[in-house]
Amino acid sequence: VTVDTLATASFAANQGFGASVNAAEAAAGVNLTGLADAGSSVTVVFEGQTRIVTADANGNWTANFSMAHLLGAGAIDATQRIATVTATDVNGNTSAAQTLAVTIDTRAPDDPFVTADFGVGSGPSGIATATMPGDYSYFAVANTGAATALSVTAIVPTVSNGVNSELALFNGAVPDGSYLVIRDVDAAGNESSTLCLRSTSE
Repeated sequence: VTVDTLATASFAANQGFGASVNAAEAAAGVNLTGLADAGSSVTVVFEGQTRIVTADANGNWTANFSMAHLLGAGAIDATQRIATVTATDVNGNTSAAQTLAVTIDTRAPDDPFVTADFGVGSGPSGIATATMPGDYSYFAVANTGAATALSVTAIVPTVSNGVNSELALFNGAVPDGSYLVIRDVDAAGNESSTLCLRSTSE
């Protein structure tokens, strides 16, 4: 006689979204994954939503959650939210609840504070921005909308107009008739693009 009085449920140690959920991941819907006994009915609760899924033959389960309410005006800085999972196995045993802390960061980076631009003639060949976290990249955008990445030859700490800044020097000037766009990516992977309102043609 086999006596089964135990059921198990757990979250996977490594979730597909990595260290945190960013805006793009929230827009696509977030998958939470884990393990339970094969064939178990798995109940996952997160962000006020409940999903009931079935563990496959290997015990794997996946539950998808809409996160659209955490975009736009609802965007948040890095904040932990708690997900809970329980499972009922094929013999009717229900597991103890397990929890997972999920960090959500859906707020786009602030616009960079441009403190100065540099270059001879109409097109800037470098720009200084106030020192701040983030990973900047730079593009020359033509009036047709075509964007060309600008190579940065050096980033130099400086003080510009009394503000601690970083001066990015390009491998060439932004072409006439184009605009400089700064793309910022934060640690969570959220992105913003800022148009520097300086036309390089009169």
